[in-house]
Amino acid sequence: MPTLQLLQSLVKAIQDNKFVCEEADRTPKTVVDSMNPLLLLHKLRAHVGHSNLRVRAKCAVPISNCVSKMDLEGRKEFGLISLIQTAANLLTDKLPEAREAARSIVVSSYEPLVENEEQMK
Repeated sequence: MPTLQLLQSLVKAIQDNKFVCEEADRTPKTVVDSMNPLLLLHKLRAHVGHSNLRVRAKCAVPISNCVSKMDLEGRKEFGLISLIQTAANLLTDKLPEAREAARSIVVSSYEPLVENEEQMK
């Protein structure tokens, strides 16, 4: 999915029209299920800093879903520091949806790291 279409879908998800909102909410879920999480993360990461806080929140949820689908190697390939920075930016967001997604990113990244460390011992 090209970046422009992804942004348009995120913007439509915050509109007042209920039907448009519902359809636009389904789109990121479908994209997360059908696309490589690593590629999608690179596209979504650009929108985490969007000026509209509702777009940021709508972007945070698919990022969280992508991260939870990835294994530790996929997270390392994307960059653990980038994931933590993204989560840190979202943790201070005004909308609870973005903050909850940030918490999910941190938790789903922390658990495999701890398991990996325990296996190495």
